[in-house]
Amino acid sequence: MNTKNKSLKYNILFIIIILLIIIYIKYDLKYPNNFEMIQLTSNKLNKKILFEKQPIVIEDQINDINDFIKYSMNNSLDYPIKNIKIIKNQETVYRNLSNFCYIQNNNKDDMWVYISHPKNSYKFNYNLTQNTYDYLKTNYRIIDYNNINDSKFLKVKLYPKQIIILPKLWLYYIQNNNNELNNNIKIYCIHSIIGFLVSNVYQFTKLSK
Repeated sequence: MNTKNKSLKYNILFIIIILLIIIYIKYDLKYPNNFEMIQLTSNKLNKKILFEKQPIVIEDQINDINDFIKYSMNNSLDYPIKNIKIIKNQETVYRNLSNFCYIQNNNKDDMWVYISHPKNSYKFNYNLTQNTYDYLKTNYRIIDYNNINDSKFLKVKLYPKQIIILPKLWLYYIQNNNNELNNNIKIYCIHSIIGFLVSNVYQFTKLSK
């Protein structure tokens, strides 16, 4: 193979790789136009359902969330990054930047999670600097839970050990009257490698505006 043909081959391969990355990024930031809450038991969850990019409520109790995440992702090597964050309830709205955000009620009391479609994100400002690429925190202060900045939020009740899974870009707020819980809300953020890089760039563009 002469140098010219070899160079042409590498150029074509490079273009194909770039196109695949662009397609993946567009898919990563794409979300469904409709809002459909999926409720099912843990044994019925699979990656196909996860990739529908709709919020999912796991109806049965999950004792070990780490094992459940491995099970639900089918031990996939495509999503190697898992970050555990503590959300301190500050009466504000968050926007998920991870591919999948697992929120579990690991307390004895019920917990309320408010979720909203990504199309409502333009109503919130995200100029608060954060040391994480798992979410964006808005500077909006919630006063009326029935009317969060003129946006439609679905109120979901999580019983102890239940889990809700949120896809990328969905809005959420966690409410509970238990002060101890408000300072100890764990979320598990799952990223693919490219998805994590996309989240970095996405956060930078939002915070730089």
